[in-house]
Amino acid sequence: MGGAETSRDRVLTDEELRRLWQASAPHTPLLRFLLLTGQRIGEAQRATWSHVLGDRWHIPKEHSKNHRARWVALSRQALALLHAQDASRERIFGTATDTGVQAPPLVRARADLDGIPPA
Repeated sequence: MGGAETSRDRVLTDEELRRLWQASAPHTPLLRFLLLTGQRIGEAQRATWSHVLGDRWHIPKEHSKNHRARWVALSRQALALLHAQDASRERIFGTATDTGVQAPPLVRARADLDGIPPA
């Protein structure tokens, strides 16, 4: 799968984060959830309503890169974002595919639209 991972030192500035937050695209809720939780895109894409218990999100080991289950505390903002999603879907953010949405291309495309220089 993939190739060797490359470590990056790039950190988004406050202005870049503001611009990403203000983006309006089909996957904006997912992007905002990633910004709020700091979790991996594949974990968030596979999140179901049964994984959210109160103010915590359970990531099963099957969805985790390191194959370890864990709990993520959810802020009021993250909970509000979740509760604004379509509760009739099994997956909170719709379907989970390897190509449906990817964080780096999504962020890069939004950054390009907003004139944010590449890393």
